[in-house]
Amino acid sequence: MPKEETEIRFSLVVAFLVLVKCAVASAPAHAAPVTVSLADTKALPTSAIDQDALSFPVTGASGVAWLGGNDYAVVLDNSNKIVFLTIVLDADGSAVSVTNAGGLSLDITADYEGIAVLSPSVLMVCEETTPGLDTFLRIDGGHGGAVAIPAVYANARANRGLESLEILDGVGWTANEEALSVDGPVASPSVGTTVRLLEFDAATGTPARQLAYDVTKMHGPAIPLENPGQSGLTDLVILPDGRLLALERSFALANPLFLTRIYEIDETGATDVSSLGTLAGATYTPVAKTLAWSGDLGNLEGLTLGPALTGGGHSMIGVADDGDPFSLNQIVFFRVTGITGGECFADCDGTGVLNVDDIECFVTAFLGDDLAADCDASGVLNVDDIECFVDGFLGGCP
Repeated sequence: MPKEETEIRFSLVVAFLVLVKCAVASAPAHAAPVTVSLADTKALPTSAIDQDALSFPVTGASGVAWLGGNDYAVVLDNSNKIVFLTIVLDADGSAVSVTNAGGLSLDITADYEGIAVLSPSVLMVCEETTPGLDTFLRIDGGHGGAVAIPAVYANARANRGLESLEILDGVGWTANEEALSVDGPVASPSVGTTVRLLEFDAATGTPARQLAYDVTKMHGPAIPLENPGQSGLTDLVILPDGRLLALERSFALANPLFLTRIYEIDETGATDVSSLGTLAGATYTPVAKTLAWSGDLGNLEGLTLGPALTGGGHSMIGVADDGDPFSLNQIVFFRVTGITGGECFADCDGTGVLNVDDIECFVTAFLGDDLAADCDASGVLNVDDIECFVDGFLGGCP
């Protein structure tokens, strides 16, 4: 392209950037809606060997955590066992391979339902019987201590206590599966149930907020058995931009028997209900939610966000509990898009939202001959990078 034409286009695009900057200076930051698609399913290994070279069966997978790289940890309920997996992913989020990488026997046996990484050497798990949060050393399963939770959670119903656990950048989230006895009824075919999302400082265990979350009602009629069915919150995922995803599991006399629902949570305007001893009859605003995916995956109980994919978006890994006659002992792979932190070039400052700061960040890099502004990855900075950035900014993140 002739130098004169390049200079003209450069001036026009810079002028356009200035107009965009003025237009968004007073506008709220925005994040693209999250989309979830099913990529793959694979069988979990049938056994693992712990740190003492003892073999144990892999069954009852209830929680999963990404350890970094290709490494994952899966906690088994009603046991003291954790299974380590090495998972290699394809560009689209499907699995190239799932390899057993050993196991860990913990000092304490309990009904563990969720798992998260507290530090490179410490894992945190939630158990629903007490309910509570416990830490264990990754090297030998030694108990590292319990984390105190607000007293209101002592009102958890049997087998409906803490089921969710996630930690990212020092922020932890957990939640009960169905309503505490002081907060309202459990789910039925006609009504849902309200649970409390608990945000806490992962380093100190200090509670921050409690937010009310309305679980959707059962997806079909009650089952004429001792267990008539249920619908509950079984895990939470923290996205790099700070948003939450919620995994709901419904069991009913329907086809399918189990229905998996994944929702994007919107905390905007939600009430901190920490001071409320009961939600029944109280005035508060729950979090809002938007359905991102729904389908038949059996008793899917655990979910965690994995690495960014070379094909775009992020991987997300789930595990199914095979402790019933209908569910497979499997690991499930999703692809998640719409996450603005870490996968969108227009999010120049990496905050997870697109706003005027991203424009200033890009312009500073471009004028400073910093290849961080090489939007089209050509290896040189030119007007095409400006147009690439503008297109990405105005179009939002995929």
